[in-house]
Amino acid sequence: MLFRTVPSAVLSVDKYRKIFRWNKIAEEITGYTAAEIMEKECSMVLHGVGEAGCAMCLKVIDSPLINEKCEVITKDGQIRHVLKSVAVLKDELGKISERMECFEDITGMIDMEAELRESKEGYAAIVNNAPQIVVIHRKGIVEFVNDVGIEVLGYKEDEFIDRHMKGFTTKDLFGCVNAILIEQIRGDACLSCEIELIKKSGEIINVLLKGTEITYER
Repeated sequence: MLFRTVPSAVLSVDKYRKIFRWNKIAEEITGYTAAEIMEKECSMVLHGVGEAGCAMCLKVIDSPLINEKCEVITKDGQIRHVLKSVAVLKDELGKISERMECFEDITGMIDMEAELRESKEGYAAIVNNAPQIVVIHRKGIVEFVNDVGIEVLGYKEDEFIDRHMKGFTTKDLFGCVNAILIEQIRGDACLSCEIELIKKSGEIINVLLKGTEITYER
């Protein structure tokens, strides 16, 4: 009962890598029914890698495999990205008698991440030609800074990314930012305010801050 009701795709293979358990979620993700998949060699059917077997699964001897990314091929030939975990069961002689695998379909998440990267790259291509400092942040955490910002402030790109914007200013600027965004959402004229930024050298410079909300295409 537990095997049929867990929220992930679950299958078991014997020591010859032949499938002998296959739950409903596995059917939904791959398109193969249990009747179609039973006694088939798993790596040939799901990964298309032939009799040599799936290298990821074969390396699981003692320690389990937990949440590793891999690809499975569906019945209609689609490639689905999954997170796979594998555990092994051994017989009384210490030989592997069964591998139990579970996987979750993360194709939608992978596609969304790719689209988001493309959107950011598109913005980067535009704003890198801007003569002003341009920073893109999400809830204050920097996700992008253009070449002018890097040159003027003196930080390397990786010193900006994933840091909070408060780390680059002498005072709390978010009251100003929020006011700008609220006016922008209302359709009013974009406000601006003066803030102080701290260069890597410690020098403080005054800049005029303007902001707008960005919605990435999906």
